[in-house]
Amino acid sequence: MSQINSYVNGKLVPYETIRQWEAKRLDTVTNFIHRQLGIKKPLGAQTMDHQRRSLAELKIEIGEDKIRKMLGISLGLSQLVMRIASFLSFGRRKFSVVEVAISSVDLGPDAFLDSLNHIMLNQDVEYSVMRLMACPDHYLIANIGENTQEVIETTGGSPFPTQFNIHYDDSTGLRSQKDPTYDVQLFGVARTKSGAVIGGVRHQIRKESDGLRLRLLVEFPALIPGWMIRQHQKHLLCEFNNWIRDVLEMHS
Repeated sequence: MSQINSYVNGKLVPYETIRQWEAKRLDTVTNFIHRQLGIKKPLGAQTMDHQRRSLAELKIEIGEDKIRKMLGISLGLSQLVMRIASFLSFGRRKFSVVEVAISSVDLGPDAFLDSLNHIMLNQDVEYSVMRLMACPDHYLIANIGENTQEVIETTGGSPFPTQFNIHYDDSTGLRSQKDPTYDVQLFGVARTKSGAVIGGVRHQIRKESDGLRLRLLVEFPALIPGWMIRQHQKHLLCEFNNWIRDVLEMHS
C-alpha cells in the first residue's frame, strides 16, 4: 500500500495536521457560502469526505457567474493589492515550497504528471468536483483556453479570495528554475485579468527508490508577508495530498 509523507522545510508534517487544517477551512468556507446564500448548514453528522464533496458540488451548482458576483468586492480588493505588491516588488519573488514523497507506488513521473494534467484540464463535471474538493479554499478552477485556467481561491492566509489566470507552459516572469535532479515539471505564470504578472507555479516530480517525490512551488511578489507564504504551504499540502490520492485511485 502506498504511503504519502509531506515535508515543510525538511520536517515531516503529520497527515492528521493537514486534515485538521483542511477541516477548519472546510467549516469556514461552508459557513461563508451558506450565509451568502441564506441557507442553513445541514444538521446531523457527516464525514469530512462527504462535507468536502457537498461543498464542491454546491460551488458548481451556484455557477461560475454567481461565484464571481458573490465574491466581487473581495476579488477587486485582492487584485488591487496583488498588482501593487507585484509592481513594488520589481520582479522579486518569495517562494512557498513543500515536498511530498510517495512510497510503494509503481508509477513513473511522466505517468503521474499525465494523470495530474488530466484532472486539472478535463472538462467533465466529475473532474471539476475533484479540483474543488482538493482544498476548501478553491472557489473556481475553470478551463478558459488551451493550457489556461481561471482560478479563484484563497491563497495563503489572505483575508480575501484572489482571482487570476494560470497560463501553463508559459515561464514569462517566473523566477524559479527547474531543478536538474527532477524528471518532469508543471509550470505556469499567473496573471490578473488585465494581464499583469503576479506570480506562478513550478511543480516538479522525480523517481525515487520505490516511489516518487514532488517539489511543489508557488511564486508570490516579494512584498507578500512571510506568514502568508507559510500559510500557503498548508494550502499546498492539503490540495496535493488530495490530488495524489485521486491519481493513485485512478491507477489502482
